[in-house]
Amino acid sequence: MNIKRSLLWVLMVAPALSFAQQKYTIMVKADHLNHTEKAFLNYQLNGKLITDSATLNTGQYIFSGVVTEPTLAQFFIRKDGASMKDKSIFNAMIWLEKGLTKVTFADPVSKPLITGGILNSDYQLLDASKAPERAKMVAASKRFMEATEEQRKAPDFMKNHLQVMKAAMSESAVKDSLYITKHPNSYLSVYLVANTTSTAPLSVLEPKYRALSRALQTSTLGLGLLETINTLKSREIGGTAADFTLNDTSNKPVSLASFRGKYVLLDFWASWCVPCRKENPNVKAAYDQFKGKNFTVLSVSLDDGKDGEIKWLAAIEKDQLNWTQIRDVNRAGGRVSDLYGVKTIPQNFLIDPNGKILAIGLRGSELQKKLTEFIH
Repeated sequence: MNIKRSLLWVLMVAPALSFAQQKYTIMVKADHLNHTEKAFLNYQLNGKLITDSATLNTGQYIFSGVVTEPTLAQFFIRKDGASMKDKSIFNAMIWLEKGLTKVTFADPVSKPLITGGILNSDYQLLDASKAPERAKMVAASKRFMEATEEQRKAPDFMKNHLQVMKAAMSESAVKDSLYITKHPNSYLSVYLVANTTSTAPLSVLEPKYRALSRALQTSTLGLGLLETINTLKSREIGGTAADFTLNDTSNKPVSLASFRGKYVLLDFWASWCVPCRKENPNVKAAYDQFKGKNFTVLSVSLDDGKDGEIKWLAAIEKDQLNWTQIRDVNRAGGRVSDLYGVKTIPQNFLIDPNGKILAIGLRGSELQKKLTEFIH
């Protein structure tokens, strides 16, 4: 076992060392319901969706089980025989944590009373504190839905709507941040930080992660956060571009690392992407101008499927893209475009001979201008 694999194994078992198994029992009191209604508990375990169910017995639903770490689950009730697409009679979010958690609700409209367990208590208190922000967003959404098409087209309507929504979400995020600061040992804190990975910049995400306790940093969510942070670092200017291997037009594997020693424009595109096809002449002009100066282009297509392969090859020929072309097909391990955080295309990364990212998102004349700065 090499050093990298040994380290990976240690990281994988770390959560087991940090957290004891959570043997949970959920007791849901529902005296007003009859025996035709069935309760369900949905949660993620080792990347898989788990669904548990229970029938009403003496006015109660009881769930019990074991999870390796505290886990947020969705509890809901449906009439017997109803499908998962049918509207639930009642639903709530409940943490599966060590010990007994009691849930009591008098009717489908009333907010449930959840007792027993620090996580559930903190989760409810934090959620309740954000009620004003939710009310603002609900009101804004209602105004938007009730507005006429003509009102929505007014210059300030959408601007004001977005401002209200953004302000409410920002106020809610502040309350999350305050909780994280005050509770560095709470599993709810690592959960809240993990929920910001798609929106928070690295400059915000990393300090929040570093402020968590060691046990939380080495939890499953914590390790996922660390992986995200390292990935974000690899996408930033000055970071080391993450290596990968994909097949070229001849179905031969090509790695980014094989281009070390050269300046490389890592270019993400697709045959169906109109802006990409319009940008291709600029990329070609840059390649033709600098290809004799220790520079090349590595284009990564997001064309998927067999039909995608045909359109990809046709686009390469039509646009005369005479440099290395590889295809980022959707697969179980995820896409390379996800590794680089590519949300829209075209997108590119200029990488130096040592694998460091020099620039991101170079378009049009800016591409040649930036290449001239580094390549002489």
